[in-house]
Amino acid sequence: METDANASTLSPTFAIHLARHLVAHKDYKPHFPPEARELAAEGRIVLSYFDGIWFRLCCIIDRDAHPDHSFDLPLERIKEIGSNCLQYTGRMNGQPVPVHIKVIEVGSGRFSTAEAGRLQQYRDGNNFAKTLLLSAWFIDPETGRIWNNASLLDRIAWNRYFKQVLRHPTKEIKKPGRQLNMTGTPWLTWLVMTLIVICYGVELAYGIGTHGLLDRPGIATLVALGGVNKPLVLQAGEWQRILIAPWLHASLLHLSFNLLALQVGGSALERLLGSAWMLAIYLLSALGGVGISMYLNSPEVISVGASGAIMGVLAATLVSSSYTPMVIRVRLESSMMQMLLPALLPIVISKNPGGIDFAGHLGGTLAGGLAGWLLLKFWNHELPRPGLQKLAIVWSLSVALAVAVSVHRVADNYDKNAFMAQLVPSSQLPKSEAEWHEKLADLEKRYPRDPRPHLYRALTLAKQHDETAAIQELRQCLRDQELVKQVFPAKFLANMQGYLALLLASQKQLDEARVLGAQACPRIDNEELRANMNKIGLCK
Repeated sequence: METDANASTLSPTFAIHLARHLVAHKDYKPHFPPEARELAAEGRIVLSYFDGIWFRLCCIIDRDAHPDHSFDLPLERIKEIGSNCLQYTGRMNGQPVPVHIKVIEVGSGRFSTAEAGRLQQYRDGNNFAKTLLLSAWFIDPETGRIWNNASLLDRIAWNRYFKQVLRHPTKEIKKPGRQLNMTGTPWLTWLVMTLIVICYGVELAYGIGTHGLLDRPGIATLVALGGVNKPLVLQAGEWQRILIAPWLHASLLHLSFNLLALQVGGSALERLLGSAWMLAIYLLSALGGVGISMYLNSPEVISVGASGAIMGVLAATLVSSSYTPMVIRVRLESSMMQMLLPALLPIVISKNPGGIDFAGHLGGTLAGGLAGWLLLKFWNHELPRPGLQKLAIVWSLSVALAVAVSVHRVADNYDKNAFMAQLVPSSQLPKSEAEWHEKLADLEKRYPRDPRPHLYRALTLAKQHDETAAIQELRQCLRDQELVKQVFPAKFLANMQGYLALLLASQKQLDEARVLGAQACPRIDNEELRANMNKIGLCK
């Protein structure tokens, strides 16, 4: 590395103050590698940043000290510099992290449309964005105007900082009086992991159908135990699913990946912010993940899993890493980004590719990242950790109480939900008699507890004068009549009872037929059925 000699001899212009701020508070150094020597022409201050993963170059053009100078290095040459400096970056998911180059021109009263047009070319494009992230800025200390062509995230990160330096160019920006350190034992993270494993055991124990340890709990099981989607929550009013779904998992592999990510991210966050805030952010992120999942996903998608909560924990840990010593920061940034990027990038392509709820990942990341940022934003640096621990405890206890109530509601509704989960989906119901005839055997086999295929079979058998078989089918329809009563309209159950009463009467089983007729007649909406029952006195 070489030191830029120009920085020490130039007059204390705003560009010099800005460079000093970057060195003092953004960990930049007044050095640059030989590959970037061409950036350090006369009037340019070149700073570099390297933490083991990220390598950044900041080229400041001081037009107050050198009015005739402007940045005129060809774009192709900057691309070559970026490519040559890749050797100084770390690797993430097997790929080199892009080099960041920021070109900053500083000149009082000098910004114009022509200046913007000249600098506009210095930005990363699709052809080299994977190896170089380039942006250009113009700061006018006289007017306070800041122009840039940076990406949204880069603009958010740096625009506020530059404005702060503009307001107090000679004033020292306060650094945190204390840095976060990783201390303590992450016992709460292990407790949460244990609860998630217990919940998976409940899925296997109460799953619909037989399930072994390596089996995937089916959709019917996930729906019955609290899986979430928009119709089940907003139309059926089963709000408890919002709180239960983050504790369920669709397979042992799904569970294993989430436990591994939680162990890494949760342990780090708990040691940085304390157990109370780790749990509070985890629960908030879980709700954020469920909310965005319901908003973005198709109504047919059943979403479960702790992924949203875990993504929020990872995002909060990444935010918190900026307040740690560099040796900790590098390790945290690397490990958090390696888990966050693969979990978020596919959302650009598809909201639910490969059965993975990337929308939930996005919601959890936004909720956890924002919570972590706000928490540290208002951190009293005289304290070793962010305050408001009591608020975090109250929030967590409130959510825990709501989860307990939700578990009770899921248990109460289990039989009903398990029954509903085994019904023919409305999209698969035949639309005509011919379609019923064609699909009947398959629907009976796949959905044995759904009364509708059995009802159609019974009516077909009755037309064929096989009353005995028809009665058996109708009894099959009515075996779950208490659940049928909760799920289907009252007239549906009444019509089945009426058909069975007629068939029983034809077989001289009059006592049972009269009992069924008395139950069914007040609710029957089929006029022909009612008329036939009246003829033989079943509706008196």
